[in-house]
Parts: sequence; C-alpha cells; structure tokens
Amino acid sequence: MCGMTGGIDRWLLIRLNPKSPPIGYLREVRAALPRKLETGFSGEPIVPFFGRAKGFVINYKPDHAVRFDLQGQPEEVLRMAYRPGVLWITPA
Repeated sequence: MCGMTGGIDRWLLIRLNPKSPPIGYLREVRAALPRKLETGFSGEPIVPFFGRAKGFVINYKPDHAVRFDLQGQPEEVLRMAYRPGVLWITPA
C-alpha cells in the first residue's frame, strides 16, 4: 500500500531547496515535519506505513550525512548518504 500511495517520496522524503545554503537544511526539515508526521494511538509521532518517528537524516553530500532526533539535536555523523529502499511496481 505504501508504494501505491506515493511511496517514500510521499511518506518519508523531504525535498530541500537546492539553492538554500546547507546551514538552513535543518530549519527546512523542522518546518516540514508536521506535514509528514501523524499522532499514534499513544500520542507518539508516527510516519504512516513505517511506524514511530525517532528522528531524521539530512544528506549533505554523498559521503556526509547527519542523523538528528526529532528536536533537531545531532545524534550521529554518517560517512555516507542515507538512502531508504525503493519499491518498483510493474503490471503483470
């Protein structure tokens, strides 16, 4: 169902403005989060089809990304960009 309703582009990804400086990426993501997150049964933030939201990753370059908690505090520096899986559906 996730793939048929827009896949990761709709449910997970936040497209950043490529013309804005990287220092503004965190602000862009924080502003977009309310449109991506829903409230679960016990009040926790969730991403439809994926479950509880714990944080997000900003890919700054192919070899540099940072994982943040939902409040925007950095938690981990990654040595490569994070790429969620992709689903391809073809008619039989």
